[in-house]
Order: sequence, then structure tokens, then C-alpha cells
Amino acid sequence: MTQLSQKQKYEIIIRKEMGETIRQIAKKMSINKNTMVRWLKRYIEDNELQGKNGSGRKKKISSTQQLIIFNELGKNKYHTANNLKIILEKQYDISISKNTIINLLNNNNYSFKFPKKKPLLTNIHKQKRFI
Repeated sequence: MTQLSQKQKYEIIIRKEMGETIRQIAKKMSINKNTMVRWLKRYIEDNELQGKNGSGRKKKISSTQQLIIFNELGKNKYHTANNLKIILEKQYDISISKNTIINLLNNNNYSFKFPKKKPLLTNIHKQKRFI
């Protein structure tokens, strides 16, 4: 679940005070309606814009482990998540799943894509190209 930014929270409050419905606000801001309702309810009760301290799951990897991953990517930007996983296990004794690595890279604006699957050329295909 994504967290609402301070700017979004202020905008929701202003739009709500101007008389817009929750559905209208959610559609204009591209935010889930249930997220807005939950946040507005919490805001009315506590009258604070800050989220709860310690809310959310703790990070699986530490900042030093993240630096190691980014350093490895700096050495070779074409590493796959699986290659990074193997390097981390062998060289640094760090056990992380490839999905955790993919999520880390996506959250830090690295474009990480899966390779396209395509059929390999057979000998018949290769011969036809030369004819």
C-alpha cells in the first residue's frame, strides 16, 4: 500500500472543505477511495497529518546491503536479479530473494525488466536466411 504524501493530504483536506465528495476527490487525484476514507477518519480523530510511528513492515535489507547491491550494479549494469542474488550469496554471504532485489531496484527508479521470450533459430531457419 502506498503512503500519501504531505502534499496529497493537504490537497484532500482542502478539497473536502470546499465541498467535493470523496469519490470526486479520489477520481481527480487517482487515489483509492478506501485509502482516503481511512486517512480522513484518522485525521478527524487525531487532527494530525503525520502517520503512525513504526507503521509498515520493516525493511528486509539494510542500507549497507543496498549499497553493496548498487555497487555491484555499478560494476555491471546488465546484471540480472538472479546474478545479483548469486553474487551476494557467494561473495558477501547475504541471503536475499530475487524478488526483493527487483523490488529494491524498482523503488529506486532503476528500470528492471524481464527479458523477452522468443523462439530460438533452428538450423532450418538459418539455412533459409541464406537462400
